[in-house]
Amino acid sequence: FVPLLYEQHYFCVCIDFVREKLFYLDNRCYDDFNETTFAYMTDVVANTYAEYLVSKGTENAVKVKEFMMINVPFDWQTREQDLDCGVFMMFHMKFFYGDIFDCELYNVQKRDLYRGEVAATLILSDFNGNRSEVLERVTRHNEMKDMVEDGSASVVGSSRRGKQNLGVRTCGAVRTPRSATGGKSDGLGCTFNCGMADDKVLLVSKFMRSNQTLFSKMLSTRKEVLDYCLLDDHNLSLDEVVVVFGDGRSLTRGDILSLRPTVPVNTVVIECLTLILNHIEHTEKSETSLMFFGIGHMDVIHSLIEHEGKGDENKDQNIQKLFDTWDEFVSKNTVPCNWKTDLIFVPMVWEDHYFCVCINFTSEMVEVLDNTKYDQWKEIIIYKVADLLACHMSDYLEGKGDERAVELVGFPVVHIKFNWQTYEENNVESGNFLMMHMIRYEGDIFEADLKSKVYRRYYWAEMAAALLLADINEERANLIDRVKEFSVTKDEIWKEV
Repeated sequence: FVPLLYEQHYFCVCIDFVREKLFYLDNRCYDDFNETTFAYMTDVVANTYAEYLVSKGTENAVKVKEFMMINVPFDWQTREQDLDCGVFMMFHMKFFYGDIFDCELYNVQKRDLYRGEVAATLILSDFNGNRSEVLERVTRHNEMKDMVEDGSASVVGSSRRGKQNLGVRTCGAVRTPRSATGGKSDGLGCTFNCGMADDKVLLVSKFMRSNQTLFSKMLSTRKEVLDYCLLDDHNLSLDEVVVVFGDGRSLTRGDILSLRPTVPVNTVVIECLTLILNHIEHTEKSETSLMFFGIGHMDVIHSLIEHEGKGDENKDQNIQKLFDTWDEFVSKNTVPCNWKTDLIFVPMVWEDHYFCVCINFTSEMVEVLDNTKYDQWKEIIIYKVADLLACHMSDYLEGKGDERAVELVGFPVVHIKFNWQTYEENNVESGNFLMMHMIRYEGDIFEADLKSKVYRRYYWAEMAAALLLADINEERANLIDRVKEFSVTKDEIWKEV
């Protein structure tokens, strides 16, 4: 059996010395087989192999050139090129003994089962020198593997960042304070006294007014601030700065408005959230340590992906540029960096779709967190991006003295399954899903009502409030003063809206 690959299509040639025939094994059929390139290649294989046998002193080797060529007519052949051609080829080699066999390869579900059997055979083979280590790893992470495979896990527990229910069914993007006293965190870095949920608040922005019942449990100051920042008319400038961090990063009212579920989120919002999450990680110690990178690396990663395997003369410079981008982000964090962390979150965007790559040193996996299910082509692209990121992150962490970095290259890429995933790409809200995944994911699948558009509005609003009222927002006091001044004019605005 001689497996072959031509123009991204796998097929196989079988040289049968018993029947003195050349069998062409393929899942595709052709109008005139004898005139195809594939028939020509079969002939080339036969002639070349005959010469090879002659060099080995094999008797009657030249007879191979005279063998009759036969295109085996399997029931599952089609005229269309199929991504499963490699699977077909492997099973042709496994089951073909000179006669047509039937193993229902025309059945997609059967092929999926066979693909799994091939993978299991390779992993469990006696020739696999790494088999014992793999089996130990499977045993060690069996519970997590079950959750990843069936997506049915519903265990959240009491998160170390205090993500409790928000009082509206199972919403839980952040933790609201138990009382109106200071020193209680909202779970996302705000210890400011935000009033009471029962306080009456006059809402004038369209977003807050249309969701009054949903926000009935939200604390009064959070509602006031959101109402001000989400009002996109009445001569309020979208360029007004409402968030300022010590590293120079800032958010405008326009950036906050991009958190609404009807428009794509601005990347600077994601960047600022990662700064808050790193600050929380430093101030709230826990058993699971987390680290978050920004998203300013995407131009360099796009360039590396585009030139992968094409002999890019600027590859070394681009890799160094990627490392410099990461160094710059780390240097602008308000807290020291912990390089030997359990989970590293790297936000990504590809073709206007946001997702997150989580490098999990606990599970020894590169985990893709996304609100989208992938078809075969999308999965190939995303996995390639995640794998390339992991390879460069390995080199980067090794340079920072993390002895675990060399193991990262061997971590498998896994697409974590959440029950709110769909095949329909939701690019508009993908950035908001990405932030929610970074906020809540700590290695276990968590519960949230992200299937519901209604409850997603609550999560997005709470994320906006968390950014605006974070303790590290140096503009917070000025913003609250402006909100108070704005409240005086609300009656007049209410009459207009």
